[in-house]
Amino acid sequence: MKLWESNIIRAFVLLMLILTAYSSCLKAGFNSLDDQFSIVNNERLKDSLHAGKIFSASFFHDTHYYRPMVELSFGLEYQAFKLNPFFYHLDNIFLHAANAFLVFILISMILRNNQAAFLTALLFAVHPIQSEAVVNIAGRSILLSCFFGLISFISFLYLRRRRFKLFFYLVSIFSFLCSLLSKESAAMLPILFI
Repeated sequence: MKLWESNIIRAFVLLMLILTAYSSCLKAGFNSLDDQFSIVNNERLKDSLHAGKIFSASFFHDTHYYRPMVELSFGLEYQAFKLNPFFYHLDNIFLHAANAFLVFILISMILRNNQAAFLTALLFAVHPIQSEAVVNIAGRSILLSCFFGLISFISFLYLRRRRFKLFFYLVSIFSFLCSLLSKESAAMLPILFI
């Protein structure tokens, strides 16, 4: 079996495992106060003309959180699905599945062992510590920051190759900025790179 075929099978297994583990949350509504504030009662999401305001205002209308990528993702969902919580939960599940596969890629690059990388991705996929980020719609900040942070780190590792260095450098920087605009703790990524 070719490498890309086995990776497609691994991605499918991860997705099915994650869907099995988290499918019960698809029936849930907007649960937390954060959901009410950041989605249901957020007027900036309801009018696509206010999309620019997402990047000029704080997430909870205070000075502590600046997460425009999260609010942008909620805005895109609102424009497509209005206030149907099923799709917000489904997007969290798909983001988590993408993160699990990115963990597989990252670990396989570092260890050069696909079996160990797949086991690590499986553990990442079903570990209970992930449930708050996946089940809670407002946990999107963690999922997005992780997604962009993993892409940034993988791109950074690709810089060791001779081809397309500028491309991977730009992807790494852009992804880092997107991670930072999703959750403030992403500011630690450059230290991880070092």
